[in-house]
This record gives sequence, structure tokens and C-alpha cells, in this order.
Amino acid sequence: MIAGPWALIGLPLIVAPLVFVVRRWAFLSALLSGGIAAALAWLCVAASPSHLPTIFRRLILLGQPVVILGRELKLLPESQLALGFLFGLAAASFLLAWPSSAGRSFFSLGLVLLSGWSAALLVRSLAFSVVILWLTSALVTMVIQGGRLGSTRGGGRQMVMVTLAIPLLLLASTLIERRSISPDDFLQAEATVLLTVLGLAILLASFPFEGWASSLVMEARPGSVALLVTGHQVVVLLLALDLFRDQPWLVADGQILSLLARGGLLAAAIGGGLAAVQRHFAPLLGYTTLSDLGAGLVALAVAGRTGLSAAFLIVTARALSLLLAGVGLGVLHSQVGTTAFARMVGLGRRLPLATIGLLVGGLSLGGFPLTIGFVPRWALLNQVASAGGPWVWVLLFSNLGVVIGWLRGARALFGPLEPPASEPASPRRLSLVAGLLVIALVVACLWLGRHPDRLLAWLRPLVDVYAPYVSAPSSSGLPLSPLS
Repeated sequence: MIAGPWALIGLPLIVAPLVFVVRRWAFLSALLSGGIAAALAWLCVAASPSHLPTIFRRLILLGQPVVILGRELKLLPESQLALGFLFGLAAASFLLAWPSSAGRSFFSLGLVLLSGWSAALLVRSLAFSVVILWLTSALVTMVIQGGRLGSTRGGGRQMVMVTLAIPLLLLASTLIERRSISPDDFLQAEATVLLTVLGLAILLASFPFEGWASSLVMEARPGSVALLVTGHQVVVLLLALDLFRDQPWLVADGQILSLLARGGLLAAAIGGGLAAVQRHFAPLLGYTTLSDLGAGLVALAVAGRTGLSAAFLIVTARALSLLLAGVGLGVLHSQVGTTAFARMVGLGRRLPLATIGLLVGGLSLGGFPLTIGFVPRWALLNQVASAGGPWVWVLLFSNLGVVIGWLRGARALFGPLEPPASEPASPRRLSLVAGLLVIALVVACLWLGRHPDRLLAWLRPLVDVYAPYVSAPSSSGLPLSPLS
């Protein structure tokens, strides 16, 4: 028998050196890394007490704990669902990264990233989890740079901001442990809340710490953006929710949720406003992602199941949207060497499939109707509007700015067909496998926009576990009490 933590952490580490050796053959690297990620996703989704999967005729006991250095690593049911989502996202990212030029190091380092994120979710200690998260941020920096000697803004900013957040959360963890000795110390409790909200605000890209997230999307290769952004956010969100569940007094008065929501509103407003005036697709995708991250933080402040369901739906829609936008942008960028609107005029007619993927992904990320991104945004707007105040107009402004930016980009892509100034030496087009995946993702994005109940049913176990611990008390009866 093999304990679950060994399989989830060890298998990606075992395969990563092999993928590194064959890194010159991008298709083989994508196939190996995508295959192991897909197998682990199936392991997390299919495993249950009544159905135990096997590897080389050995049973995999996902729920069996492992003790390393005196710390227990154990897979809880809610973490199992989250890890299944992460491994599935990684499998799609690896398979789509080949035609979108994600870089040779993405496949092997991506597997190591998966191992680190798994360890952060499995270890039953906040202090150890945040230290592991800091180590994975160094890997994220390496994936972003990918051997390039140019700008280090994206990788450097995310590394600096995560490094600033880790000591805050470590101090908060220490004060939480001391609370059992002096539970009535009000000043200590206030300091714990302050350190926690600052650490989470940095990691979740809340205002005024939001700049690193948009820079990461702008600087990273398009094919790797979905995994880097969504993987980090899923791990941080689960760690925060686990903390709120274990220490319910932290969110009993709604102060942390209120501060995160206000920071999220400002981040969404900044992202939407800047997205409307961009002339390059890379910054447009970056600020659209920032707007989406801000909306996700606001959803956390909505009391009860509605807000948490919207938050999880936003994360899921973000993964799907960034996959589509990333592969489309990567292929288009390979044709002209830039993401400027002016240089991509007419490319939509030459490469229609990549263009459709880029536009559907970008518009879905901005909450455009008929896409999966619209469903949680509409639910969130309804909840915020019922609470009153100006917050609904801020979110509407953010959504409108994003849509304007992508419609401007679409007008350039489908503008008058012009011959390129110079043809690329080796033009890249979507392979048959990648093309079929893009078509499947576009169909899924539009179909789930009409039938979100399927996703809600899949996310229900997570909502059932965490909803009681993020429901802020309401004296006014409004569903969004922290912002009212």
C-alpha cells in the first residue's frame, strides 16, 4: 500500500527529471508532464472509500496520513477536490503549452510546482504551509523568466511580495498558538487579525498590493499563465479557509472579510479602468486578471453559501478562461513577435481558431454574457446590489472597462487584412491535439455559461465544508453585511 501524500508529492518529483532530460522535444515533454498530471487528477477525483485505485498493483490510500519531521501530512476530502482541480488544470496547461511557446523549463518546473502546492495543502500546519508556498514562489519566478535576460518585473515583483507576506503569516501563526495561553488578551488578538489580513491581502493581490499579479500575467509566457495564477490562488484560498475554519474567532466580527473585500473592490476598479485603454494584449490580459481577482475577493465577503459558491465559480472560470486566452495569445504572438493591437491587424482571419480562443477566454474572464465567467459575476452583482451602497457600480465599472478593452482588441484582430512586414522563420499553428482542446474549451466555456448547475454540484462539497466559517454576522439582515 502507498499513502496518498507520497503519491501526490512524490510522483511529480520522480517524473520531473525525466521531463527535464527530454526538454528539447517539446511535444514529448508536454505528453509526459500532461500524462502524469492527468493521472493524478483522476486519482484525486476517482478515489473514494469504496474505490481504491492501484499503481503497479499497490493500493493507493489517499486518506492515510504520513508523518515527516514531526509534522503530519494528510489529505482531507476538501483538499482532495482542490488537488484534483489543480492537477487537471496542470494537465491541460501542459498539453496546450507546446503550441503557445511556454518555454522548455515550464514542463519540469511545473511538475515540481505541483508537488510543492500539494505539500502546502497536505501539511497540517499553517507555518509549514506558508514556508512551502514561499519556496514555490521561487519556482514561479524561474518559470516566468525561462532563461530570458530581459525584464524581471513579473518574476521579481511576485517573489518580493510573497517574501513580504510570509513573515506576517508566520507571526500570525505564532500568536494563534499563544492564544491558548492567554485567550483574553485583546491586543494580541488585534495584532493577529492585522497580521493575517495583511499577509492574505498580499498573497491574494488585494489593493494596495495588487500590482504583482498583473505584472506576472504580462511577463509570463501566455501558455503558463493559467497554471501560475490559478494554482497560487487556489492554494492561498484553501489555506485561508482552513485557517478560518480552525480559528473561527478571526472572522467572527467580519473585519478580515470586510478589509479584503474593500481591497478587492479597489483592485477590480483599477484593473477594469486600465484594461479599457490598453493597446497590447499582454497588459490587457494582465489587468483583466486583476479585475477578476478583485471580484473573487468581494465574493468572499458575501455571507453564506452564495458568496462562497460565487468565489469558487470565479476561480474555476478563471482557470478555463486563462487557458483559452493563453494558448490563443501565444500562437498569435509567435506570428508577429509582439502583442500590440497595431501589429495584429487581420490576424483573426489568418488564425481564426487561436483568435476565437483568445477572445472567448478574455471576455469570459471579464464576465461577458453567455460565458462561464458571467455566471458568478451576475450572482455577485445581485448580492452586492441587495446590500445597497455604491459597491455595485464599482463592479459594473470594472466589468465594462474589461469588455471595452477586449472589444477594441477584437476590432484590431478582424480589421482589414494586411500583409505582415516580415514572415516568421518558423510560423507556429495549433496542432491537431491543441486545436481539438481549444474547441473543447470554447464549447465548455459557452455550455457551462448556460448550465452552471453542473459546476455548482461539483463544488458543493467545498461549499458545505467552508460556508459556516465565512458567514459574517449581520445586524441589518443584508446578505453582504461586511460592506453594508
